[in-house]
Amino acid sequence: MKYRMILFLSLLFCSSVSYGGYIGYLYPAGAKAGTSCEIIAGGRELENIRSVIVDGNDQDKSIFVESVEIVPGGLYHYPKPEQRKFMNRKICAAFQGKNGPALPENTMGWKLNHRWFREPDKLSPLQREMLTRGFFTRPDPLQESPSIARKAIIRLRINPKAKKGEHHLRFTGNPKRPAVFNPVPFFIGELPEIQEPFMLPPPAKAPVPKVNFPAVLNGQILPGEADQFRFQAKKGEKLSFRLYGRALLPFIGDGVPGHFQPVLQILDRKGKEAAFQDDTYFDPDPVLNFTVPADGEYTLAVRDAIYRGREDFVYRIAVTRGISSYQLLDFPACGIPVIKVKGKEAKVPFPSAVEGTVFSGEKHKFSFVLKKGSQAVLEVWARRSLSPLDSLLILYGPDGKQIAINDDFPRPKIGMLYHHADSYIRFTAPQSGTYTAELSDTTGKGGKEYRYRLRIDIPRPDFRIWAVPSGLELPGGGGVTPVGLVAERRDGHTGDITIRIEGSRNIVIAGSNTVFYGPNHKNSFESVCGLQLPFPDCTKSYLTLALQGWIKSRMTSFRMTAQSGKIVHPVIPADESMQAFAYNHLIPADEFRAVVTWRNAGKFFWKRKPEALLRISPGSESELEIETKEKIVTGSCTAELSAPPAGLTLSGCREENGKVFLRLNAAPSMKPARFNQIIRLDFLRERTNKGTVKKTKGSVCMPALPIEIRERRNSPL
Repeated sequence: MKYRMILFLSLLFCSSVSYGGYIGYLYPAGAKAGTSCEIIAGGRELENIRSVIVDGNDQDKSIFVESVEIVPGGLYHYPKPEQRKFMNRKICAAFQGKNGPALPENTMGWKLNHRWFREPDKLSPLQREMLTRGFFTRPDPLQESPSIARKAIIRLRINPKAKKGEHHLRFTGNPKRPAVFNPVPFFIGELPEIQEPFMLPPPAKAPVPKVNFPAVLNGQILPGEADQFRFQAKKGEKLSFRLYGRALLPFIGDGVPGHFQPVLQILDRKGKEAAFQDDTYFDPDPVLNFTVPADGEYTLAVRDAIYRGREDFVYRIAVTRGISSYQLLDFPACGIPVIKVKGKEAKVPFPSAVEGTVFSGEKHKFSFVLKKGSQAVLEVWARRSLSPLDSLLILYGPDGKQIAINDDFPRPKIGMLYHHADSYIRFTAPQSGTYTAELSDTTGKGGKEYRYRLRIDIPRPDFRIWAVPSGLELPGGGGVTPVGLVAERRDGHTGDITIRIEGSRNIVIAGSNTVFYGPNHKNSFESVCGLQLPFPDCTKSYLTLALQGWIKSRMTSFRMTAQSGKIVHPVIPADESMQAFAYNHLIPADEFRAVVTWRNAGKFFWKRKPEALLRISPGSESELEIETKEKIVTGSCTAELSAPPAGLTLSGCREENGKVFLRLNAAPSMKPARFNQIIRLDFLRERTNKGTVKKTKGSVCMPALPIEIRERRNSPL
């Protein structure tokens, strides 16, 4: 799923020390139940890994971390000629099962600070693979990604009773140096797991492996590489090849088109193409159903569609017998009668929902009666259930004239989809009579997989809300941690949303606990809410969390709930991921996880009630007062706004008798709005230790301050 380079700007704004970690990929991304395996992880701060949480469940005992070994970085630096000659001979001998040459007496200047360099013959096959890859492959700076530069070998033990299927692993650190990593997908199955052959020292090349099915094939597409597997098959035999590639890493921030684009190709003994599959409809991961044309040997080839290669281009191919059918997700419950139709036209009651299937060139028409002034919603649910239907929805009035048309309705970029193809129309009936909704595929295509549900209903205002990141670091010595929230408002929902913490007595919301309805200013979630097609049904905001008391384990899980009027929903944990240098997406996670750091930010408090609205008019200013017990060096204080709206500025930062004073300025051009604002203070503190005065730098993020920009009451406007 996802989980990838986190670009949450507010955390960078208010945090100078990071105890977290990041995993960009796991290879292989799965294992057979009841086995132990070695996997390669690419990411950051991997040395902190000690254990693993499975699917957000601390008590899940299906996967255990047995050990973590960091791959030495010196592999990628060319040694002196004498050492290079020694290592070349030593590595080649290790592949032949020999000891190789003895270490010379004079090794002055050699890079022999790691046992991998001295004893390659004593390494495991995977360790030797990493050594060979690093020693014989010249690194290309243009293809290197800092986010996955660090590598580790993680040894896992899989419980024989582990649940089969896709899981989400969140690696964690030990209590002395806690760490909370992003969740990553990992599969547990019962089929044999086969990996592509390990690299051999040049000029030798690894042979193409011969495999038997059913099985799961694992590999990485590295620069300039296409993997191959040979298999025997008989005429008429049916085989299904389902590849998981983008499913393992939905978005890549520093590559175009922003994800792995795998293709599958089957060649016969003469090298002639027998089958080929690129995308599966809109999904870049191909599923190839192959009916064997003749007895013989065939070769399965795997590569990137545009011939790229990276270490995080990891894939799994589940090969089973028989034809694999296309799988759709269930349609969600809608609370109104559901009518399944087979024809292309039908009269339906209002409100109701109709389910059908569009075949090539078809246009489905549904008529319903409305009274003048009635409000109605037409909503297609297809692509969100993985239907290939790219809907086009047209509304006709009682006189047969077109009232509205919608192709794609913009929605927040949340989850795997980046094309929001489901149509949506909300309208008020201009006259009483019979209205007709016409539904078709915008490309004119169709088929048995082109299923849909069309909701013909009254507006039902509602919302869903996500918080990012799912893994948080809370400073134990004062200060707060920002959390970003994205709310999708449905059917015209307009209310404020109140957030609460549940499941933890130690984690509290500091400052504003409200996601305000109204115009939003730009921030790091801009592309999540639609950079090219902005729409009013997406609300962005920030809150701040703080630690109350102490968590003995220094790591805990918690929940958040959101309420607007009588509507209550859980806040969905998510992580932010960038696609192709430009577009941010949110990838939902299983849980919120918090880790307490030793960072001492200092104790600072707003003089005013931090949850109370600070009202300020355009063209005016307001003084903010902060109380603190820190002894701040005079003249050392500076303050900065985090992602402020245009026209909002901060001036002055003075210290006086245990207080800090700031001045907030609203430009005359500012429009009425309500929002939460985060402010960071940087300062020098004085501390006396055994008669010695020391000055140290300090930085603290203040609790989110709710602000309302409003016109003066006596304004002629």
